[in-house]
Amino acid sequence: MATERIRALDGLRGLAAVVVILHHLLLVDNWFANALLTFEAYPSDDWKAIVYYTPLHIFFAGTEAVLVFFMLSGIVLVRAFPGFTSLSVSYFVSRLTRLYLPIWGSIVFALLLTFARPDRVPPGISWWLLGNYQTVTAEGVLTDSEQLNTLLVESAVLINYSDLYSNWLNSSLWSMKIEIVASILLFVFVLGSKRPVVFLVLFAAVVFLLDLDPEIRQYLQFLMYFAAGAWLAVSKIRASRWVADGLIVFSVLAFTTPWMLRGTSSPLASGGIELLLGLVGAIALGFGVLGDSSFKKLLETRPFQYLGSRSYSIYLVHAPVVTLVGFWVVNLTGSIKDWFAVAPLAVVLALLAGELFHWAVERPSLHVARRLRRSIRI
Repeated sequence: MATERIRALDGLRGLAAVVVILHHLLLVDNWFANALLTFEAYPSDDWKAIVYYTPLHIFFAGTEAVLVFFMLSGIVLVRAFPGFTSLSVSYFVSRLTRLYLPIWGSIVFALLLTFARPDRVPPGISWWLLGNYQTVTAEGVLTDSEQLNTLLVESAVLINYSDLYSNWLNSSLWSMKIEIVASILLFVFVLGSKRPVVFLVLFAAVVFLLDLDPEIRQYLQFLMYFAAGAWLAVSKIRASRWVADGLIVFSVLAFTTPWMLRGTSSPLASGGIELLLGLVGAIALGFGVLGDSSFKKLLETRPFQYLGSRSYSIYLVHAPVVTLVGFWVVNLTGSIKDWFAVAPLAVVLALLAGELFHWAVERPSLHVARRLRRSIRI
């Protein structure tokens, strides 16, 4: 079912892709890797603490950006398929083709980049960067059956569903497990969109109140953002200028407050409250962008529209590019201290790789998906 595109949402998707790039740039530095991924408070008396423990954190809030991706997917899918009659076999085949072909292309891309890695990296690099180095390689896949098996599991994406963050060859692929599950379960979100507020409240109650298996809870807490997207997809609420601008400011504070309070005894820094603030922040952001906010007009400008049109490709290929540049910077300089002087180059190369991947892989994949949907009658 054809629906009118909401340009601001396209721009928001592009902005989220850039935020994820900046997030991975910082993970090359060990201080940020520890602070962002271990969820502990780490003292620092330089600029790192200023950007980490203030609302400036929003510019590299990679996890929150992925949550926004999930919410946007919920909006787009429910708007495109508002009823059960549109959820045919052709939908599932075309949707999974649309997702999987670029995923497989990004894995091949990441493998090819392993040929360009230095032979070694010196000690002192971040544990996150080292984890990306100690993974399968193109050469290893040809000679080591264990590496080949790892590659096949990663290519299937969902086979290793119990370990959400298992992929080191292309560390961004963890979120695609959630996207694929949500796409398969779209009928649940379509049904929920008939009573979207009740559906979201019940979904959140299951996540927050029930004693679930940790692996199941992990998936459900991310799928909750698709439920939020289902509400936004059918909502007729359009906030006025001042209200919409206020919602945007509130969303930034909701996303960053748990990070600013990290290491304190404040309940706002606890896991459950942090998760709730993330959900509320995403919903506020959605209503702010759908309303008459100044931010909406910014997202509708040409640069953000371009980034939005390339966001899936950028997301899929940026991490191997960033880590490759990080490997070489550390190898050539012997330390990570010069990383942030070179980091802008990594951004440019990641965006360039995204553009090339868009034309070489994503667009042909989209064309194949559309042809399959037209050709399948059930």
